[in-house]
Amino acid sequence: MTPAIHADTVPLRAFAEGDLAFLDRLCTDPDALGEFEWPGFGDPRARRKRWETDGYISAESAAVAIVRADDAVIGIATWKPRGFPSGVTYEIGVGVLPEHRG
Repeated sequence: MTPAIHADTVPLRAFAEGDLAFLDRLCTDPDALGEFEWPGFGDPRARRKRWETDGYISAESAAVAIVRADDAVIGIATWKPRGFPSGVTYEIGVGVLPEHRG
């Protein structure tokens, strides 16, 4: 049973294989993350490889899907430890596709 999603919540979940098209868009569409976050074109196979390796959840960095009530992926939330010793602080990032912002 899927829990109800309330208007004041932001649902997050682990990435699934069906979400790989979303992850591919992040490295093939300059507008997906916006002009200040676009890392340039990369190897789209790298996203699948990372998902197959650890599902985007590891001690070095993690990412989860931001989803709508119908479970469609509309963005990504990431975090990774920073500072010394590692894990004292975290860098947190959030990216939402342009058609879902606002």
